[in-house]
Amino acid sequence: MKIVHCSDLHLGKRVSGNKDYVNKRYRDFFIAFATFVDKVRELKPDICIIAGDIFDKKEINPDILSKTEYLFKQLRDSVKKEIIAIEGNHDNARILEESWLEYLQEQNILKVFYYNKDFEEKNYLKIDDVNFYPVGYPGFMIDETLTKLSEKLNPNEKNIVIVHTGISGRTNTLPGLVSTSILDLFKDKAIYIAGGHIHSFTTYPKEKPYFFVSGSLEFSNIQNEKSDKKGFILFDTDTLDYEFIEIKHRKRIKKDFSYTNFSDLENEFENFVKDLNLTGEEILVISMSVNN
Repeated sequence: MKIVHCSDLHLGKRVSGNKDYVNKRYRDFFIAFATFVDKVRELKPDICIIAGDIFDKKEINPDILSKTEYLFKQLRDSVKKEIIAIEGNHDNARILEESWLEYLQEQNILKVFYYNKDFEEKNYLKIDDVNFYPVGYPGFMIDETLTKLSEKLNPNEKNIVIVHTGISGRTNTLPGLVSTSILDLFKDKAIYIAGGHIHSFTTYPKEKPYFFVSGSLEFSNIQNEKSDKKGFILFDTDTLDYEFIEIKHRKRIKKDFSYTNFSDLENEFENFVKDLNLTGEEILVISMSVNN
């Protein structure tokens, strides 16, 4: 069985800036998802996994819903068996009567799963010879939740876990991240753990990884995201081979300036911009500091 895994689409995200920039960046997230859909159409996988944060916010407007529904219908036609999605922290709708993810499920576009205390029984799907456990977003309950699930899994079966989390560490301090000691519990019990939440491609452990974070399809935080690579993962449940497939996105250029004389900084910045030959379609991330 072939599976594609993406996460953190953040459809409908609005950044700050002038009107032209805001509108371009709003479209970028839909363009990235459309590019992903085109790639999936070529690959024709059996399963598509979306590991959380389909939307950037719990409340969406008609334009966001219309664009999202259109692209998801195309995606549905490109996947042989099922689209399996979980709720992330951004599209968590517990304060609302109903999630917009539920609407997409009612249109028979995807199957969506939410974290709940009975997730082991409710969040389970068997397709062919693979058991899927879509956990959702446990938040601060992440360690307890995954420990509980690890005790249930049969190592003699093909188990895939879907959870909106990344690996905790010195630079990753978001709530809802998991420690490697918890992930170690799934060694020989899960052939693939589909993660999200963190926007850069990550695998664990280094040798023969079974935990994967695909990263976001578009820059959600243009300044703090380390990697310039955006894409998704293709995984084969029979061979356990995986491939990170990069997709094109708006070019990001980063530059740090630090001077003791403001006039020097201004002159070099002007020369730097001239040498870039910008087309107006790039994202330019500039950090400036003047030391007195």
